[in-house]
Amino acid sequence: MKNKNTVLLFDLDHTLYPRETGILQRIDRNICDFLAGYFKISAEEAEELRRGFYRQYGLSLTGLIKEYPRFDVKGYLKHVYDFDIEKMLKPAEKLKRILLSIPNPKYIFTNGLESYASRILKALNVSKCFRKIYGIEFMNFNCKPSAEAFLKVAEDIGRETGDFIMIDDLPQNLLTAKNLNMKTILVGKEQKETYIDETIKDIMEIPGALQRLGGQRKKRQQS
Repeated sequence: MKNKNTVLLFDLDHTLYPRETGILQRIDRNICDFLAGYFKISAEEAEELRRGFYRQYGLSLTGLIKEYPRFDVKGYLKHVYDFDIEKMLKPAEKLKRILLSIPNPKYIFTNGLESYASRILKALNVSKCFRKIYGIEFMNFNCKPSAEAFLKVAEDIGRETGDFIMIDDLPQNLLTAKNLNMKTILVGKEQKETYIDETIKDIMEIPGALQRLGGQRKKRQQS
């Protein structure tokens, strides 16, 4: 791959911070709690409903909106995200230095709310490392791994899909990226499929993966 001004798309959850924080697990519990109350069902039924929507749509909220047009989205979002995320994270100064050392344009591409992503980046103290957050609102709740979501982000940035590297912890998202001619980096798993170009243990290893892909500009090339 020729060395050029490749655009880096970073997933958020379990990509920029580790699974051990428990943030997504807390969100899943909040989703189930809300669904149980909203639909008057058991906790077990709520969990089954959540998992079903996630498998089918990539995000529980997307399934709820599509299948229940009058669903209380505002109440759902307030309940699901109303907890102290900031206490579950701490500033990631090493990560910040690594990201700032990479001169390529960097964006967040997440199935979460943009306001939620902003809170995560602020808690990690890496907000200034990214040009923009693309969240579920931008995608009209049509989230990853939908190709439409990827194409909408690429169009807004103004680049061809072949100019991107997608960095994510979920293989299904990387499969879509590869089908759109993006390079792919899988974070946190050892899985190696033909659609995964590089695998890294955690985000701290990103510089080496980018160098192997030829996707990192040299600093002297900055404009």
